[in-house]
Amino acid sequence: MVKNKVFHFFIILSTVSAWTYFLVLLAAYSVATISLGRIPSYGYPDPKYFSFYEPFEFMLNISGNIWLVSSLFWLTFNFLIIKENLNYFKSKAFLLGAMGQFLAVVIFFSDINNWWMD
Repeated sequence: MVKNKVFHFFIILSTVSAWTYFLVLLAAYSVATISLGRIPSYGYPDPKYFSFYEPFEFMLNISGNIWLVSSLFWLTFNFLIIKENLNYFKSKAFLLGAMGQFLAVVIFFSDINNWWMD
C-alpha cells in the first residue's frame, strides 16, 4: 500500500512539473513575442533584459529541475504499474502524464528553450 502511494506521489509530481515547465516557458516566450512585436531568437534579445524575467526564471528553475529529476521516476514507476495492470495504460492519468512528459521534452529541445537558456 505504501509503495503505491510513493509511486503515485512521484508520478503526480513529475506530471505537474512537466506541465508547469512547458506552460511557463511557453508563456514567457509568448509574452516576449507580444512585447517585441516579433518572435525572439537565440541571443536577440537576451531574456534577462525583460522586466518579466525574474518571476518566470524562478518558476522555470523549480519546475524544470524537478521535472528533469522526476521524469526518470515517472518512466520507471509507470512501467512497473503498467506491468502489473495493463488497463492503467488506458487511464486518463497516464495519458495526461505522458502528454505532459512529451511536451516538456519537445520544448526542452526546441529553439524556445535555447532562447531562454541563452
